[in-house]
Amino acid sequence: MGVAALPGGLGAPQHGSGRPSPGRGARVVPDAETGTIASVPLAVEGVNLDIAEKTHGRSLHEGVVSMVRQYRVGPMTHAINGVFRALTAVGVGASYRRILTVRGRKTGESHSTPVDVMDRGGDLWLVAPYGHVNWVKNARAAGVVTLKRGRHAEQFEVHEADPAEAIPVLRQYMVQVPVTRPYFDAAPDASDDRIAAELPRHPVFRLTRAA
Repeated sequence: MGVAALPGGLGAPQHGSGRPSPGRGARVVPDAETGTIASVPLAVEGVNLDIAEKTHGRSLHEGVVSMVRQYRVGPMTHAINGVFRALTAVGVGASYRRILTVRGRKTGESHSTPVDVMDRGGDLWLVAPYGHVNWVKNARAAGVVTLKRGRHAEQFEVHEADPAEAIPVLRQYMVQVPVTRPYFDAAPDASDDRIAAELPRHPVFRLTRAA
C-alpha cells in the first residue's frame, strides 16, 4: 500500500522563506530567490511519512497553478515505513495495508515497502499516490508482486489499468486515504476529466492472482 500516502494533511511547519503556504488551488507568485515553498507533513495512521516540498507546478486547470507535493525520501520516511512494515507484518493497522515485495529491475534483489490495496467488489487495485517511485517501476518491469499481511502472502500479476477502470479506483483511494490528498490536484468529487488528468502521475494497477 505503497504506503498510503503519508504526505501531509495534518499541518506542516514552513521552511525556507518563512512565508505561509498558499492553499490548494491558489494562484502563486514564485519566490524570486528560491521559487519554492517547502513543507514537512506530519505522520498519521494509514500512511508513510514524507519529507516533501511544495513546488510551483505547471498550470493545470483554468490557469490555476498546481501546488501538489513532490515526493522526497529522507531518514524519517525510512523510519516511518519501517514502523508500518513491522505493524503490517503482524496484521495490525489499516485493513487495506499490505507489504509489497518485488524484484528490483536493476539488481534483481527483492525490495519491500508498505502499500495500500483498494478492494472494489472483490477486485484488487494498487494506486501510486507518490508517482513513479521505485516500487512502481519495479512492478512494471517484473509484472508480478507479492503482497503480505500478517502470515498471509499472495502473488499477483500487475496490469496497468485503463482510464475507465482507474478513475473510480482513484476516487476511492482519495476518500479512503485522505492523507495523500496533497499529492493530487483533483478532489475525489472532481469531474472524470480532472481525475483522468491525475493518471499520468498516479498510475493505477489491477491485481490478478498469479496462477
